[in-house]
Amino acid sequence: MTVQLDILPMYTFNRQGRGVGLTFCPSSLLLASVDNNDVKIWRISDGEPRYTIKTGGYVNVIDYSPNGELIAVSNYHGAGVWNAQSFEQLFFTEGIYSDISIAYTPRV
Repeated sequence: MTVQLDILPMYTFNRQGRGVGLTFCPSSLLLASVDNNDVKIWRISDGEPRYTIKTGGYVNVIDYSPNGELIAVSNYHGAGVWNAQSFEQLFFTEGIYSDISIAYTPRV
């Protein structure tokens, strides 16, 4: 996948798999991408991978929280939330076994 930003150089993020989901961290320093059963976190400044979140199932949707502190992930087995700094899994709800969508709502 290639990401072109007007103020930054262009990088090709070398990923494998069939997932196509992307989400930018609100700080614009990181990019999260779907990579089959994983979520890859990339540094935008140099296009290098920073961390891989292993979810245990084919990932459908990923989203950063509006403050950038959390990453929500849905996969075929359920949905969960990870800490966006430590990448610790905070919780995961199982038993859905279907494609589900997730999204954070901005604070108003």
